[in-house]
Amino acid sequence: MKTPLESIKESVSISNRFFAIGGVAAIVVGVFMAYIVARNMTRPIRNMTELSTRMAKLDFDAKYIDTENSAKELYVLGEHMNELSQTLEQTITRLKVANNELQRDIKKKEEIDEMNALSTVLCGSFSAKVFFPEMDKLGLGENDYDKKYPVLWLYHSDGGSSMDWLCTPAEKCAAENGIFIIAADVQHCLCTNMEYGPKYEEFMVKELAGICRNNLPLSDKPELNWIGGVGTGAYGAVKAALKHPEVFSACIAMDGIYDMGKICERAKQGETVVCHNEESLKAVFGDIDHIKGSDNDVFALAEKNSSGRYYITGAKGSAYQKEAVELTRILKDRAVYEETDETEADFSCITTMKKAVAWLCGR
Repeated sequence: MKTPLESIKESVSISNRFFAIGGVAAIVVGVFMAYIVARNMTRPIRNMTELSTRMAKLDFDAKYIDTENSAKELYVLGEHMNELSQTLEQTITRLKVANNELQRDIKKKEEIDEMNALSTVLCGSFSAKVFFPEMDKLGLGENDYDKKYPVLWLYHSDGGSSMDWLCTPAEKCAAENGIFIIAADVQHCLCTNMEYGPKYEEFMVKELAGICRNNLPLSDKPELNWIGGVGTGAYGAVKAALKHPEVFSACIAMDGIYDMGKICERAKQGETVVCHNEESLKAVFGDIDHIKGSDNDVFALAEKNSSGRYYITGAKGSAYQKEAVELTRILKDRAVYEETDETEADFSCITTMKKAVAWLCGR
């Protein structure tokens, strides 16, 4: 028979074993429950981590789907991730489309900006610079797909090239006034049908316009076709406007060199004038002893012709200012004359050209 003390000891031992087993069981159950809870809580976060990784690789098909009935904060975060993914996909798609359009526009602009083509008149190739109007200056309506636009044809001075116009406001003038400006290379010809060489006047007046109109929406109406030049290019522009009023209605002549008779006389004395000597002038004109009164004398042509508008500038103090003043006098009320600062005599036309084009456009 057990004593009371032994019974107490046995009861304590049983209790200890029970609490030990129960404690271990409680710990196991607690750890398991903690694992389940933690797993349920971190699964949405892991899903969003995977989603962000796929988004970083531009995979926008991945979406957050809440199958765990997550806490409200996690659900909202997941929805925001989906919205972000959708917004990024739409934005990148638009950027790709815009970039493709830009690449096409750049390619097309490069092809036209530096126009290169074959000329039957010149018996060879030529290049021309094309300056474009801004789209918002064109006044396009729904039914204006076949609208034609004004164009200013420019002649550079002998010794230069069409590249010279890149140093002038030509591009800005075209953009702001809603017109096309086209400047072709006319080489070393004084913008004339050479006696011993290509017929540059015929090329500029007739063929070039036809080639350009095949590629650009240019008007063929005289009132929307203007011609201009600087230096000897101004001489060529005035001569073309006087001889071909059916093609050009207005002319801008900036710091021009007009008296070819005087130029030829100086060349015969051994001078090199406006990049020409006696032999090169003979190649252009043939007979350089009878320029006065011929079709190469713009003063004589101005006396005979009574049509067209002319904007003539002369650089103050330049050697050729008197020629510009004399030409203006002969043209009378058909011409507007403006004296420019002597710094404009370098043919840069920085301020002159802006005013001249504004005058052409009636502004």
